[in-house]
Amino acid sequence: MEFDVFSINPQDAEFASAPSRNDQPLPRADYRIESVSATFRDITGGQVIDLMFEIADGQYAGRKVQDNFCIKHISAESWVTDSKTRLGHMMRCMGITGNVSNLDGFVGHELIATITQKKNKNDRLNTYFDYKPCQYRLTSPSSDTPF
Repeated sequence: MEFDVFSINPQDAEFASAPSRNDQPLPRADYRIESVSATFRDITGGQVIDLMFEIADGQYAGRKVQDNFCIKHISAESWVTDSKTRLGHMMRCMGITGNVSNLDGFVGHELIATITQKKNKNDRLNTYFDYKPCQYRLTSPSSDTPF
């Protein structure tokens, strides 16, 4: 049977409980997240580090969110300076106390991130992260814990 898009009536009962999409903006809140990957990405005139996080618990558990840090750019020195400052702050919140030897050093850390969305001058929705140290571990306690 061929699908006919013109036969869809959104008022039909079968569409009343359609699942919500996972790409809708997150509400402004604090989220416990874990870093799951870090990669370099070339951009026009520079390079960024893309960090992928996974929300650890709550309604959005398992959802992936991404932050990036511009580490070099031919024309936007203030952007690079701001990005490096944010990256250093995030590393401190992760508990990284020294230099990382490769991008794997960013993976497996937990944080609390305040995530907000704001529209930029082009009316595009951008996501912003404000990091804080996580006060408890994502891993479950060992079996020898007394409680």
